[in-house]
Parts: sequence; C-alpha cells; structure tokens
Amino acid sequence: MSEGPESVGRDLSRDARFFTYDVLINILDCLDSDFPSLCCCSQVSRIFMDAAATYLYRSVTYSPAFSPVLNLRKQDDFALPFFSSAQLQHNAALVRHLEVSVTDPSGIANPPRLAARAKTDPEGLPSNGESVPVWRSFVFVPHSRFPSQDNCGSVTPGVLRAFLPHLQEITSFALGLSYSLTDDDVFAFCKGLPSLQTLELRYYLQMRPAHMPRLSKLRSLTVHCQYVSSSHDAAYLYKWVRRTITYTPLESLRLVCEHQPSGAAPSFDPLLEHLVARHAPRLRILDLREFLVGWKALARLCDSCSELEDLFITVSPATLNDLQIDPSPFKRLRRLGLNTRNERGRTKFTTEAAAGFMELAPNLRRLVVNGDSFEGGWAADASGNVSFTVKQVNAAVRLFSWEKGCLDGKPTRMTLLD
Repeated sequence: MSEGPESVGRDLSRDARFFTYDVLINILDCLDSDFPSLCCCSQVSRIFMDAAATYLYRSVTYSPAFSPVLNLRKQDDFALPFFSSAQLQHNAALVRHLEVSVTDPSGIANPPRLAARAKTDPEGLPSNGESVPVWRSFVFVPHSRFPSQDNCGSVTPGVLRAFLPHLQEITSFALGLSYSLTDDDVFAFCKGLPSLQTLELRYYLQMRPAHMPRLSKLRSLTVHCQYVSSSHDAAYLYKWVRRTITYTPLESLRLVCEHQPSGAAPSFDPLLEHLVARHAPRLRILDLREFLVGWKALARLCDSCSELEDLFITVSPATLNDLQIDPSPFKRLRRLGLNTRNERGRTKFTTEAAAGFMELAPNLRRLVVNGDSFEGGWAADASGNVSFTVKQVNAAVRLFSWEKGCLDGKPTRMTLLD
C-alpha cells in the first residue's frame, strides 16, 4: 500500500539535516502541483518549509463565492485563508502568478490594497511601499459559477487603471470578455506593461478600429473568438490581429475558435502575408486550426519562416491532396496539423499515408489530419536494427509546460476563457 503525505513527511524529518535548500528545491519540483504533499513537506523543518513555500505560493488564485448582491458588511474582500497567507511579507515575494476570478465589481473593489500587500524589493525583502511588485503573470478570468462562462464584465477601464501601477513587472496577462472595455482601453493597459511578453485576449467585433499598439516585447499572442463565416467579418478579425502584432517580436500566434465552425470558410491568406512580411525571422508557432488558408500563401509562409516549428491550419480538400503528393513545404516543421473544410466527409488518413508524408518531410515528428494523430520516431527492433517508424496515437497533442500558453505550467486558457 502506498504511503500518504503524512508518512512521507515523518520519514523525511529523520534525515532532514542531510538536505540543503539547493537539493530540496529540485526534489520538491517533482511534486509540481501536489499541494497536500507540499504542505506536509513544509512542516518537516525550516529548510523544508522555505523550499516548499516556493511551490505553494508561486500561483495564487482569488476566487470568492458568487453573491448576486453587494454585501456592504464584508470588511475584507481578500480574507480567504490561503490568499491571506500569500499576502504575508515572507510569502508575497514568492508569488509569480496571480489569478483574479470574480463575478461583480465588488469582488475587486480595492486592487491597490491587494497590491500593497504583495510588494517586495528585488531581493525579496519587505519593501517601503514603492519598490517593484513580484507578480510575473496576471489573469482576469470569468468566475466558474457565472452564467456566462466567458464574461468578465466586472473588469472596467477603472479596474485596469487601478491595477496598472502594481503590475509593472508582469510578463504574462490574460483577459476574458468584457463589453465594458474597448480595444483602446485594453491596448492602453497593455502598453503600460513594459515587460509584457505573453498576451491572451477575447476578441469581439468593434466598428471603430483601435489605435495600433506598440508592444515592443510581446512574443506570444492567443486570441479567443467566435468563428467568422463571411469574408467581411474575417477581414475585421485578421486586421485586428495584424494591428496587435505589427510592432512586436512575435514568436507564437494562436487563434482559438470557441465553437465548432460551420458554414463558409473565408480565406485568411492576408494574415499569412502579414506574418511573412513582418515576422518571418522569429515566428515559431502558428495555430489557425479552424481558419482556411490557400496553397500559395501556405507555401510562401513555410518557405519564408525559417524558425517555424509548429503549424496547425485548415486547407481545402484539393490542397490536402496536393500536399500528400508533395509535402516539401513542411520540411523544417516538427509538428503539423491539417483540417479540411467544404467537403461532405472528412478525409481519413492511414498510418501508411502518414509514414509516406513524414518520409518526405524529414523533421516532422507529429502529424494530425482531421483529428487522426500520428507520431514518428526512431526505434530499434529485436535484432538491433534502427528504423524510423510511424504509429497512430492519441489525438491530444502533448505539450511541455512552457508550450502551454501564458501561465506558468497551466494550459493556455482554452479552459480559462471558455
């Protein structure tokens, strides 16, 4: 029978004197988000407590219970036990990710008070109130109990302005849908984050174009949106994306369609042309899996973007047939996903077809075609002969933590913002 966290803690306490902080910090990393075990380890000794706290407090969530009315008797919006503990001076220095999940404006009525409790100097010592904050990523998400799952209506321009002075060091920011905010409000806020590298937003159509933001350090953008079935609406979407990324050192772009697409599939070739013109030297990841692109724009993208490793797009059935014959545009890719649209039945890929495809694209290790997923790798048989083999695998693409989006070790908010 496996031992519980309590017995593990007792066993560790007997040999705690043989551990140093540098060793423990690497050992406890294996526990990842196993908070019960981390909590037990923190009770072994002072060294264990310091090491475990690094993982216990690196990600903090403020998510009060939903209340349909404003409770004027509530004196402290941030009195939840773990949240209060995270605001102690010796723990606040460890916070790297702060998630605010509320349903009404009263839930974040006093953001400066929260920020003041979570400020330290660069060495992690208590501050005098004017040094840099410790957060590295920050996200406004819809409350899980709120009727509209993607609604962040409580986030207003005033809320953003109140938080801005306390978020100067964050590198990641995510925001759900708020009709209280215009694009100019959001981009003005993002422009005020000098270290911002990863951004995740919910797009909705606004008739007045936003000013073109200059996000000089932004490397990753994820956009959640409704599917667009007309060329008119598609133009609004890809022009919005182009304005957002024009003055950025972009490496990763994802457009996440929140509902199963249906109807016509307008071309997103103009977005690919922009990526070739402005971001070819750096682009590594492009995920437009529900948006149609043509053969010529696709070939030009793959030929120009020398660093491109991951690509997921939708193509016509005719383009897929052409690519099966000549997949050479993908010779530098590591992972490729292809969907098809505008056909009665989705094209099924066999393992043999996938093997032939990968043979002509020598760097390709993962291929997904209309949900059928294949993985290639070198393997030795019983005689010791090594050969490249392809097998069908689970369709879920395995991602390392640093590939999952804007939050440390958390998936891109296909779950946060759905």
